[in-house]
Amino acid sequence: NVSALILLNRWKFNDLVYAYLQSISYKIDSVSEYRFIYKNQLNYTRISRELKMNLKTLKSKIKYLFETGFISEKQSGELTIYELPNLKEYYFLIPNKTLRYMVDTCNENVIITYAYLGQLKNALGNKSYFTKGKLLILLGYKINVVRGGVKKVMPSTNQRDWERIDSILDMLENKLKLIKTNKVVECDGDKTVTKYFYEISTKIQMNKD
Repeated sequence: NVSALILLNRWKFNDLVYAYLQSISYKIDSVSEYRFIYKNQLNYTRISRELKMNLKTLKSKIKYLFETGFISEKQSGELTIYELPNLKEYYFLIPNKTLRYMVDTCNENVIITYAYLGQLKNALGNKSYFTKGKLLILLGYKINVVRGGVKKVMPSTNQRDWERIDSILDMLENKLKLIKTNKVVECDGDKTVTKYFYEISTKIQMNKD
């Protein structure tokens, strides 16, 4: 029973909303080759309450999913269903049980980070690594600077933002056991860069103590 996480750097796309819809979806081969939700499951008031999201914002995010093909309406006999097609270039497949647990217990930043690491691993395999700076930019903790007349996006210099990244990685590695990292410090000209090579799991292994 497998669902999908997705990461898109689009401000209208909300990873938590999409992950929630995946977490309540079904897979019945005789109805659809993809996962789907029943029409009555798309109860905006209930979803906004469960996700603690403004109702108007939620409707806007789900409308965007319909407009861009991440949700499509299908007819199966007299039954109307909403299909969640698998757009393979974006997806990171994980067990539905894992996704439900993350939606219930983690904030969007944790889900975004996990989706990013999963997609990166799918694309690059054992060559994939991340830096904390890259994760900061990914999550929107960034600053715009001009160096040599060129505009660049750099990680935030706020210590609190770096602490957020440490907390996210602690949750994924030490609490949920979904990643395992190996820190490597490399020289890059006159500075050093810390890279984190990692293994990734799709099954949560909570500490029992």
